[in-house]
Amino acid sequence: MRAPARVVSALVLAFGASICALPALGAIPVVDDCVESDYQDRTQDGANRTLIWDFSFPGRAERCLKIRVGQSVRWNGNFAEHPLDPDQGDVPSPIASPDESGVVTFSSLGVFGFRCNYHFEMRGAIQVVAASAPAAVPGSHLGGRLALAVALLSAGAFVAWRTSRKRRRNT
Repeated sequence: MRAPARVVSALVLAFGASICALPALGAIPVVDDCVESDYQDRTQDGANRTLIWDFSFPGRAERCLKIRVGQSVRWNGNFAEHPLDPDQGDVPSPIASPDESGVVTFSSLGVFGFRCNYHFEMRGAIQVVAASAPAAVPGSHLGGRLALAVALLSAGAFVAWRTSRKRRRNT
């Protein structure tokens, strides 16, 4: 195989392999240190969606909640000592305007970060999913990337095969 063909083949193979290493398409972004596996599922009717908004908040698993569109979350605490502000994530954030009792209703899909304006460690996120979210199929997010990687790897192998075939004809 000639040097240019080797380079092209190596680049195609490397690119195809790198596709497999990319983050999953459609993965939930990290918002205020909440990663996808951190979200506590509170999508069921009647689930507790009240957050105790005080200094113990940073250590609580509930700082990352998953709810459905149309559901509400209540922050229970002293807002003079711990002002609730929207932070990272999607905008506009409904967290910007809780009602007088600390309740926020989420009417759109997204991931909405929040924090205490005075205490940076008091932060979390609310992941809002569709009202009737389909069940996730494990590994289904890999399908498109895997197909692309296989196609690129096949293209690299074809280039290598074709170049070596031409070389044998010329000798």
